[in-house]
Amino acid sequence: MLETKRLKKLLKPVIPAIEPPTIDRSSAKGLSHVCLTTPDLLSTRNFYKQVLGFKIVHIFTNKSGEEYGLIFHLGNSTFLEFFKGELSVARQNLRHICISVEDLALLGRRLRMFGYEIQIKRGRTDLTLQAEVTDPNGLVVEFHQYDELSTLNEFSQK
Repeated sequence: MLETKRLKKLLKPVIPAIEPPTIDRSSAKGLSHVCLTTPDLLSTRNFYKQVLGFKIVHIFTNKSGEEYGLIFHLGNSTFLEFFKGELSVARQNLRHICISVEDLALLGRRLRMFGYEIQIKRGRTDLTLQAEVTDPNGLVVEFHQYDELSTLNEFSQK
């Protein structure tokens, strides 16, 4: 019991004496990448390259020449990274990833060509055009298109 109290005290967040400066758009350029685990690198490669059309920009190989990871370029300076491994139930705090796209209708047609069911709708509160599919790893991949009706449009990259 004493050890738990000591740990809570050590882990208590430090509140600065003065208000820290706000991080604005010039400080953070955007999300660089998300790194995920996949038990099936080939199915993951096919989904993100063939189905979604993303370019593989880096392949991780071991000394034997076996692939164990991939990096896909999503556009601008955003990447999606996968490493081969077993999925962990302990790290299930990720609900989905969301990829911003220029033309959701076009992507919807592409996904349907590969047999995916997709329903494009507007977000109830932010009015953003959106749709989602599930990748071979069971990860929900959401897509957003920020247009003039979206409340997030002013923050999207033009």
